[in-house]
Amino acid sequence: MEKLTYNPLDLGKIKGKKSILASTEEALNDVTPIEWDADVLNGNKQVILVEKK
Repeated sequence: MEKLTYNPLDLGKIKGKKSILASTEEALNDVTPIEWDADVLNGNKQVILVEKK
């Protein structure tokens, strides 16, 4: 079982920024999908995401 860590989204950093509406295509344009190991995709291995502290 793998443990992956991530940093939580800091809403304080984006609170005062000007926002625009974007289509789903535009919003997902630069997203890179996670390249899971074949064992994870087959269900032989589990991945647990844990918040960094």
